[in-house]
Amino acid sequence: MPLKFENESTDTSHVVGTTEEILDPSRCSTEEAIRAARQRAGEDLSYDLQIAQFLNTQWMSRRINMPVIERGMEVLGAIGSPGRVFGVLRTALAQTDPELRSKAALALGRNVDSIQVLEKLTIDEDSRVRANTIEAVWGRKGPEVEALLRRALDDCHHRVVANAAYGLYLIDPARHVTQLEMLIQHADPAHRMAAAWLLRKIGDGQHLCLLKPLVRDPDPDVRKAAFRTLGELRGTAKAASP
Repeated sequence: MPLKFENESTDTSHVVGTTEEILDPSRCSTEEAIRAARQRAGEDLSYDLQIAQFLNTQWMSRRINMPVIERGMEVLGAIGSPGRVFGVLRTALAQTDPELRSKAALALGRNVDSIQVLEKLTIDEDSRVRANTIEAVWGRKGPEVEALLRRALDDCHHRVVANAAYGLYLIDPARHVTQLEMLIQHADPAHRMAAAWLLRKIGDGQHLCLLKPLVRDPDPDVRKAAFRTLGELRGTAKAASP
């Protein structure tokens, strides 16, 4: 049975749903879950603590239900205080499974406005956590976000750097295209492959000329990535032509 909200009924005593129901992806969408959680939080100022306690219990379980945890982290990120979010984050990042930790970073990062919390994630020892954190802020703007992305350009891992370059490009393409050129000229083949991915991600046929050094790259994997991007960008350019 889907969740029902109070404004959908004349019965104002109707309970929106238990925490388990709100955090069950099979019962409602993420948007509905956040709406329900906000309604509960409006009635109970400590409701974010209930979400946090539920998530901590899930993390400690022998059988972790990742869809429920991901939903819980999205909801907590939407309604919880930075301190509450970071408390759950500490538990999540204590997990030994790197995939779980990286998913936690992505789910929380998308819903966390606290730059302090995001900065903690961008210096994590696991590159997947760092990369997912940067991906989570794609589309955001503002001097603090831009500064966070600029710092990530100095990361040693190519995926983190490419994600940061894309985030900056979304903020201002004209001003941050130089980050793309930096990847293209990088000494590490993995970074140059990331540049081909970035060009494909941007999907602008006007950047075809930037692919020239990559399609001639001495590394076969870089050339393969570049030719894949070349094919996609040519298709984009043809589709855009009158």
